[in-house]
Amino acid sequence: MFKYNDKKRKLKPYKLVNNNGIWYLVGDDNSKLKTFTVNKIKNMQLTNKEFTIIDEFKTIIEQNQATWFSQDKIDVILQIDISVASYFKRRDLLPNQKILEENDKYLLLSTTVSYDDEILRVVRSWIPHIKIIKPLYLNDKLYKELKEFIKQK
Repeated sequence: MFKYNDKKRKLKPYKLVNNNGIWYLVGDDNSKLKTFTVNKIKNMQLTNKEFTIIDEFKTIIEQNQATWFSQDKIDVILQIDISVASYFKRRDLLPNQKILEENDKYLLLSTTVSYDDEILRVVRSWIPHIKIIKPLYLNDKLYKELKEFIKQK
């Protein structure tokens, strides 16, 4: 049991994951697979209680290349400007990335993520060389964030 973002959690832990020097705890939270940033966990109380591992969760964790684990997946298509396409072709910068199309102007990639911010963080770092094609709500969300950021000046 612990507190996370001012909410009490009772987690059945499955795995610790390190991504770029940040540790995450993956576990079963009320029959949902969730990921928690370790340094945000407060007032942790450990028990010796055993629990039954859910095979579906174990499979998701074993197959997932991302830090964030969830049963809910978002299919994303991105258009990458050809001037930076080599970075995406050289190594997978996105979880489960697949090249859908390539021409002399852009590279079209698909990826699957668990949370909006998982892909938005990547897209923000590649602006203006990247565009969200699908789903449109993510493109709208990014546009609103950028508009708010510009207003702060």
